[in-house]
Amino acid sequence: MKGLLLSAYRSLWLIAMFDLPVETSANRRDYTRFRKALLKDGFMMLQFSVYARYLPSEEAADAHRSTIRAVIPPLGQVRLMTVTDHQFGKMEVFYGRKRESRKIFRSRYCFSEKRNRANLLLFSKFGAA
Repeated sequence: MKGLLLSAYRSLWLIAMFDLPVETSANRRDYTRFRKALLKDGFMMLQFSVYARYLPSEEAADAHRSTIRAVIPPLGQVRLMTVTDHQFGKMEVFYGRKRESRKIFRSRYCFSEKRNRANLLLFSKFGAA
């Protein structure tokens, strides 16, 4: 470990992007198993069907690629991509206007005015629907 330097150019992010069918119950079961396997392997959701995991080296990424290959469902498409930590850090994230459905959710589940203000702050901060 003494000679191992964690550099923003050596460490990387393994990104899994997938498009899996969900028409039948078997398809949905395969989709759920695959998504849960990613989470169990330490991936985090960036957005729907895009998951990422930080890794200290290319060798570690190879091991996780093998793990993912073993659980890929028979139908659909899965893409794996690596980017350096430096490149990942340059990612820009943009948020659009709030959806109308959020107002319905808030009015249905926020009972008191004080709780409503706290939930509005929480929802707007984390982008929850």
